[in-house]
Amino acid sequence: MTEQVAQLDSGYDPNKDPSNPIFEPTRRSIQALIDNGEIAGRRLAREASVNETAFNHFLNQKLGTGTRFDRVVDRLNTWLETRERRIAAQAEYPDSPTFCMTQTSNKIMEVLMYAHHAPDMAVIHGAAGAGKTETAREYVRNNAGVCLATISNATSTVHQSLREIGKCLGIKNAASKAALFDTICDELAQTRGLLIIDEAHELSPVSVDQIRHIHDRAGVGVVLMGNDQVYSNMTGGRSAAYLDRVYSRVGMWHSIKKSSSADIEQLLDVWNISDAASRKELRQVAAKPGALRLMGKIIRLARMLAGDAVMEVKHIRAARRRSGKAAA
Repeated sequence: MTEQVAQLDSGYDPNKDPSNPIFEPTRRSIQALIDNGEIAGRRLAREASVNETAFNHFLNQKLGTGTRFDRVVDRLNTWLETRERRIAAQAEYPDSPTFCMTQTSNKIMEVLMYAHHAPDMAVIHGAAGAGKTETAREYVRNNAGVCLATISNATSTVHQSLREIGKCLGIKNAASKAALFDTICDELAQTRGLLIIDEAHELSPVSVDQIRHIHDRAGVGVVLMGNDQVYSNMTGGRSAAYLDRVYSRVGMWHSIKKSSSADIEQLLDVWNISDAASRKELRQVAAKPGALRLMGKIIRLARMLAGDAVMEVKHIRAARRRSGKAAA
């Protein structure tokens, strides 16, 4: 019995004693991960759904007020087991190849470069899974001062979309929507940057016009990127008349109807898929909605199913069945 526990008025309860020897293996495992810099203690506690104070008391072997450390340990052990399963699964699941400059990606890059250096507004719209987002990310990696903000239904309003752009630029705690807009414009103007809005079809018409104001005020390039609704909102329907001032500012439009056959062949080469039967099967996958993105997912799943064996067309077909994307 430890000296701390001896001082408890309510008597000794091993489940409330952080120094209980049966907890030591868990404590050592957790402490080693933190000491090695693999994860911060606060994040680990949050992921394990453990109260941060109780977590710190456990690590430091400090008595808590009625804390059931056996329950803390149960949650931490569950977290450790989940981590081990995740590591094992990731080892089996092949990594995707690094970015591949396909024919379509090259055209997207040209639009991004034009908007950046003109500087001007541009719109890239069309098929899902053709490489728009990955190409934009590659442009961000290789160019200074580029902000890529992704919009969702939850961030479609003026204020929320400005907050997404602000997060990309490292802007926090703006006093008001107007102050946030001013700071965004100042940051972009100073860096002579480029603002890329991904999933721009989610924006409300007034939010699109607010982004047009950023272009006017900061004098920087802006690219709106998303599905065909980005284009149709400006050219037809109820929003068109309101967005005419945006439409008139767009200096370059690029429409992607589908992934080209050259894109598909290029990616099959990057994945080192050489046998004719497998390539034929994967061309069928790439012809479906989602195109290159879907093809990559099927290849990764097929390689996982193949294990140590060479991936064959039977593994690709099995992956299609397993994923629910089997041929009709």
